[in-house]
Amino acid sequence: MKAWRNQILRGGLQLSERRRFNCVLHQLRAGKRVQCMCLTAKGNQCKNKAKINSIFCGSHASCQQPKITFVNVQQFTQNISQWKNTHVVTFDNTIRTDHDTLVLVWIALQKIGNLIRATHDGEGNKWSRFITMTDSTHGLSNGKEVVQVQKQKTSQERKQISLSTYNILYSNASDVLSPWESEMMYKTNNKVKERDLYWNVRKPRLLANLKKDHQDLPDIILFQEMTPSMWSSLNLTQYDGIRSKKGCCQFGDGFTWVCWKKDKFNLRTEYHTTMCRWVGARLEFEGKDIIVSSVHLPSNPSSSTFSKGIRDIQRILASESCPIVIGGDFNVTYNPMAGFVNLSGDAPTFNNDSVYKLDWIVGKR
Repeated sequence: MKAWRNQILRGGLQLSERRRFNCVLHQLRAGKRVQCMCLTAKGNQCKNKAKINSIFCGSHASCQQPKITFVNVQQFTQNISQWKNTHVVTFDNTIRTDHDTLVLVWIALQKIGNLIRATHDGEGNKWSRFITMTDSTHGLSNGKEVVQVQKQKTSQERKQISLSTYNILYSNASDVLSPWESEMMYKTNNKVKERDLYWNVRKPRLLANLKKDHQDLPDIILFQEMTPSMWSSLNLTQYDGIRSKKGCCQFGDGFTWVCWKKDKFNLRTEYHTTMCRWVGARLEFEGKDIIVSSVHLPSNPSSSTFSKGIRDIQRILASESCPIVIGGDFNVTYNPMAGFVNLSGDAPTFNNDSVYKLDWIVGKR
């Protein structure tokens, strides 16, 4: 009540808020219990009754006394032009550029977790928008609009490409596990449980892992052992993709894929072979071309199909002069692509019956 009263004395609250304060004050003096004055995590008023002689309920973690900062944008004097030029602010995926809103977001970023409530806009008109930032990139406006703050990329960063490769583990999309799924149980001495192997369980984890690795979905994703129905169920509508002509597994439909964000790349050429599970895409990016390909090599490196497949890939790419990236499940612990350097480090990628690196991303200029 004291902080609330101080805001009124400073003239920071509207007439309706002052009347509300007086009403609550009279009720408390009469010994009555008032409605809790704190806000929920979504910015809505709590529906509980406050404790006796208090304006807060204090009964649950998600509904705590908020720290409220009142802002009169007309009186805001700090220059945030540099911050505005280097950040993009969206409300429900719509870019906001108006100065008043950006001021509130900037202040909320300085007081993460606090509720920032406007009293007047930049022209002195009454304004009641409030924003709470939960971290440096996400928040809520008026308790419902999702606020996102992203730092604009530099020209050098815009020329960089994020890429992930993923052996997605073949699924026949039925209520019965495929042999490629069920073998994970005995390969790990049942550390991997059957309930965790079904595609509908693995799918959200896959998407979460891809986002975690890149803070967002990567620009390009290379998949192996993925069926057309698995691709469709991922619902990655922001991507285009092509798949290999040769597949694997139960019905021969576990293809390798190259998938790219439609708003960043244009497909120029497709590359295919029937010698192995491989597909390549020549993509235009920032006015230049790059070839990105996905491969799933045979599990026996001494077999003729293994060596023939590699030779055919290198034959197809031999005359190309633009940068080339090959990624996927190589099924060996070394880089078998002569003339290509390892771009994916040395960390293990296989952790079942043993621990070693079988998945690679290699490239050359």
